[in-house]
Amino acid sequence: MAVVFGFVVMVVGVVSITALVAKVLPGASPADGQAAGTGYLILSLLYSYGFAILGGYIAAWAAGRAPLAHAIGLAVVMAVMFLGFLKVNAGGQPHWYEYALLGTAAPAVWGGWLRRKRVTAKGVLLKKKLASLDLMGDPTGTHRPEERKDNDPHPGTTLGL
Repeated sequence: MAVVFGFVVMVVGVVSITALVAKVLPGASPADGQAAGTGYLILSLLYSYGFAILGGYIAAWAAGRAPLAHAIGLAVVMAVMFLGFLKVNAGGQPHWYEYALLGTAAPAVWGGWLRRKRVTAKGVLLKKKLASLDLMGDPTGTHRPEERKDNDPHPGTTLGL
């Protein structure tokens, strides 16, 4: 489900921006039967890559567990979809653009990696914060011996472990 969610976010974003570009820059987008200009195709690739990163991040976020695996799953779905697009739409766009679109799968994985890295960093910070709180009182001094040796208000009361 997370992969589908990431894919939907990506597609809605790309379609929305494409419609916005067509409205704001009417001469930039291709008219019916005309080939798209290089500038338009490059712009399309840029926001497609951006939404691929967002889609991978969203897939990883929605997954909860195994975030990178879900981002990779999205990348595989994207690659299969674009390979199908290449076969159906052969010759409709310049070859460099078609293969560059296929390359949008890689940024989806990067988006998932970013999410995983962020979660891992938060987890490390949380563990450090919890360790510094000493919530259990730790009468044995085993968790923070450097503080127990010098600052033990009740010397001789430890269990000797």
